Amino acid sequence: MGNLVELVFEALSLEQATALTRTLAAAGTGPLVVEVDGSPTTAGPLELGRLFSTTRSAAHVRLGDMDLPGLSGVPGVVLRILPLEHARWDVELSVSLDDLGDASALPPALHALARKLAAQHEVSRYYAGLEPAQDEETRIFTGEQTGPLLFPIGRRDSP
Repeated sequence: MGNLVELVFEALSLEQATALTRTLAAAGTGPLVVEVDGSPTTAGPLELGRLFSTTRSAAHVRLGDMDLPGLSGVPGVVLRILPLEHARWDVELSVSLDDLGDASALPPALHALARKLAAQHEVSRYYAGLEPAQDEETRIFTGEQTGPLLFPIGRRDSP
């Protein structure tokens, strides 16, 4: 996979990370494949909260295809749950641009999904961008603010 877009929900509590993971897992067409620290596990999304409360492990969940607001059948969606310090977690959703026919529909679909999930799970910090989404220069949006990267891929300040 080449060009990945990541949607990141940042610094969540265990309860938020667990609930968000369950919501996203339910939206995938599965079968779910869950790995913890690189090893397959039988833990499903309903058990991840218990798993996270006893370890400081990272989880990788392949969700299969997923419908996003205004964009159906996004293939190969991957969810990562990453431990941070102070009992906080990042939850990241990744989509490959290479698997989409028309990538221009992805940014508004991801932004609509992020807004909905942030409101539902009381998340205050979220953003999306080309991997690594932490790089502010490759952000598609941060919270309600769009850019600086626009689709088709370009920069807001480009002529």
